[in-house]
Amino acid sequence: MARGWTFFMSTIRIDDSNGNTIGTIKQKFKLLKPTFKIYNTSEELVAVITGDMKAWNFQINDASDKQIGIITKKWNGALKEIFTTADKYKVDLNTDFANDSSKIVVLSSAITIDLVWKESR
Repeated sequence: MARGWTFFMSTIRIDDSNGNTIGTIKQKFKLLKPTFKIYNTSEELVAVITGDMKAWNFQINDASDKQIGIITKKWNGALKEIFTTADKYKVDLNTDFANDSSKIVVLSSAITIDLVWKESR
């Protein structure tokens, strides 16, 4: 995963273990709602991830706007939540969703959410 220089909205490149790009995740501006668009190597839209205002729960929709999964923040306990910035997310995808490359890019979005939306604040 590589995050290039950003002024306002991020674009993150997802690479496989051989260093080949398999997709990109682009952050889009929506007032108080984190939104990420996921593209394959042909720049075709694979999925859109939209979160709630707290950025704890996210809905994953495919290119035709059909829900294909969810990302939820896992509660770590009061002390860990207060004294660390570590977050855990659970990603649930429909079993019939797309090919392996698309699944990898969508799963990588959970890391992206933490990297872009939470850690950059």
